[in-house]
Amino acid sequence: MKSIIATIALVAAGTLAVGGCKNNNSSNHDGGGGSGGGSASGLVMVMSGVPSTTMPSTPFSVHIAVNNPDGSPATTYTGTIAFTSTDPAGVLPPQYIFTSGDGGAHDFMAALNTAGMQTITATDTTDSGLTASADSTVAAGPAFYYVPPMTGKIRLLPNLAQSTPTLAVLDLTAMVDLTGYYVGFNVAIDATKVAPDASLMTPGTVLNPGTNPPAVAAAIPTAGPLANALVTGISQKASGNGAVTTDTMIPAGSVFYTIKLPLKPGATGGTIMDGTVAKNVIRAGLRNKVGTEVVGVADFGIGKLVYMP
Repeated sequence: MKSIIATIALVAAGTLAVGGCKNNNSSNHDGGGGSGGGSASGLVMVMSGVPSTTMPSTPFSVHIAVNNPDGSPATTYTGTIAFTSTDPAGVLPPQYIFTSGDGGAHDFMAALNTAGMQTITATDTTDSGLTASADSTVAAGPAFYYVPPMTGKIRLLPNLAQSTPTLAVLDLTAMVDLTGYYVGFNVAIDATKVAPDASLMTPGTVLNPGTNPPAVAAAIPTAGPLANALVTGISQKASGNGAVTTDTMIPAGSVFYTIKLPLKPGATGGTIMDGTVAKNVIRAGLRNKVGTEVVGVADFGIGKLVYMP
């Protein structure tokens, strides 16, 4: 964490997929049967939106609906669904708990990366018969993708809405309610495969870094003890323009900041960074204003960024 704090001081003084049935664009499998006979509740899960073919690393929207046996929306459904895929490199969402506001339906984003026919599936975690899946053929081609971590109070998650086959957009996100003053992480990276620019890091809305200059920093140093590491951090500003004197409440789902990593033209294939290997995460954590660690590296989830030409 010292390296993160020092870096800040210098400048401060979303494999995502759901299965379903009845998608006119793909081969689909209704896990519960057309009348919901396979589920203990009698409900039927329906999917739409999965394309019959897709390009690697290209996100698409998937709609999941849970219906009553008569086909009407199960507006009171509040179950939890989990996502799986036959694509080992597919980008899947975390488990999702339906709320009363969903009215029995919710949209997700998915991205597939391995060429060939792949299946994506959604299943209720307590009623395995309430499930649906769909097939999509992934065309052969380059894939630049990020496999998100599945655990952690703070996680670096893919922003599929902004990502492209040549740009990885990652959001550092609070997964539980927290309180803190500054946050950051350093992770080993293969700098020969990415071409960071001025948009490398964009502050979120939960921590105010102030102005002139803002208490935010991101870089990939080429020399020194942090050479070949992605170094990022943001802090509320203790003094000067935009100073914040107290810790901030950080609701679950808040984005601390966004990282954008463009693929370098002509890059060779391979792993770009892998935060799932503990030794690769040099520092990571959230601290309060007096410096006490609120979230340590053990509760900090960083995934794996890969390029397949």
